[in-house]
Amino acid sequence: PPNKRLAHLIQGLEAKALRAAFTLYPDNIMLLMHDGFVSTRQLEIPLIEKAIYDETGLKLEIEHKIIQLPADYDL
Repeated sequence: PPNKRLAHLIQGLEAKALRAAFTLYPDNIMLLMHDGFVSTRQLEIPLIEKAIYDETGLKLEIEHKIIQLPADYDL
């Protein structure tokens, strides 16, 4: 059905976008999720958005949030 084809196409574009980000920061991106990622430090968002555009042709804007771990958190 058309809705399943569309979902499949969107998932493929999400995967390409994540791959573009990971290619730029393979040492800093620790977790890839279906529509985002987790990094060990703040990354250069405009650089990632450009890489995503180059890879997919889509102008996607990345939202980011800094999560502060407690000082006694043991990685």
